[in-house]
This record gives sequence, structure tokens and C-alpha cells, in this order.
Amino acid sequence: MIKAVIFDLDGLLINSEPIWKRVEIEVFSRHGMPVTEKDLMQSVGLRIDEVIMHWAQHFSVEVDRDEIQAEVLSKMQEAIVKEGLANKMPGVDEVCAYLQDQQIPMAVASSSHLALIQTAVEILGLKKYMRVVYSAEFESHGKPHPGVFLAAADYLRVDPLQCLVLEDSVNGMIAAKAARMACVVVPAKDEMDRPEWGLADGVLPSLEGLMELVENLEE
Repeated sequence: MIKAVIFDLDGLLINSEPIWKRVEIEVFSRHGMPVTEKDLMQSVGLRIDEVIMHWAQHFSVEVDRDEIQAEVLSKMQEAIVKEGLANKMPGVDEVCAYLQDQQIPMAVASSSHLALIQTAVEILGLKKYMRVVYSAEFESHGKPHPGVFLAAADYLRVDPLQCLVLEDSVNGMIAAKAARMACVVVPAKDEMDRPEWGLADGVLPSLEGLMELVENLEE
């Protein structure tokens, strides 16, 4: 029985991955880390501080992590305010309304910083649905560590075994399964055939098919 649903943010509720890539390429390149879009596929789902240190190590450069992080987050905040609503993913409103009708509490648990998550939830018009909004910035480790999802379940006061996580990244899926939660993935179109999704409890091309899948998971 599913008693709570926990949403990832980036790539699931909002098509922000292209924005993240654009900003990271611009900022990282100025700091001696000339990443490409293909490179950044490796770090999808990680916290920004972890992404920065990953690429600093890869390019063997010493960087001021806090300075780069602040620059990336500032540019992302601006972009989400300007572009966020236009990039809401299909089916988001319908799924949230359905879950609310079913009296299933919802949370957002993301690797993004809390201020950015809150801005996105507000811009997307989802604040009224979300009982909990939580960030992995408050955890010792980001995804694929399960901490962010376990904390969200704790705030929801729901047993992890009765939570369903909705994700779009491999790191997020691993975190959900490590938390002993059901996980349905909604990958980008060009990632639908990744073999890693075999670990998930379901794979959907968009959130629009979630209602029927939730009912089947509950049977």
C-alpha cells in the first residue's frame, strides 16, 4: 500500500536539466573545467558541490567550490524564475491533483539547494500540494545515498516501505531503492532503453501514465 509519494525535481517536475547543463558549462569553463553536455550526463542527480568537486578532480584543477557553487545557484535561480513555468513537465498537475484526491501526501526531495527547490515549486504552482520540501544539502551525502528520501519519509511520518519515489536519474533510482522504497522512473526520451532501469518498479515515458501505474502497484 502506497501511503506517500516523493517527487524528485529536476528532470521530473521541471525540464531543468538543459538549463543546469547550460549554466554549468558556462561557469565551469571559466574555472578551468571545460565540460561538455555529454560529460555532464555522468553527474546528473548529484548535489552541485559534489558535481563541482567531481569535475575539479577530473580536470586536475584547484577551485573555490563555494564561489563556483554560489555562481551556479545564482544563475539557476534567475533561469528558473524566467523559464520555469514554460518548462513544467507533462502530467504534473494531473498527477498531483489525483494524489491529493486520493489523500496521499506528497513531498519533493531533491539534490538541488532548498532555495532553488522552493522557487521551482512556487513557480510551477505546486506549493499547495507538497506537504514536505526537502534538500539533500542537509544530508551528509547526496544521491545515490538514500538519506534525502529517508528524511522526507520521516518528515511525512510514513514508513519508507510505504513510499513511492518518482525519479528520472539512475542516481536517484539507486537512492530510492537503497531507502527500500518503490521507485518509478520517468527518463528522458533518449534514455528510455537504459538497462539500469531494470532496478525500478516501473518505467514511464511521462508522468501522464502514473495514475494507472499507482493503482496497479497498490493491488
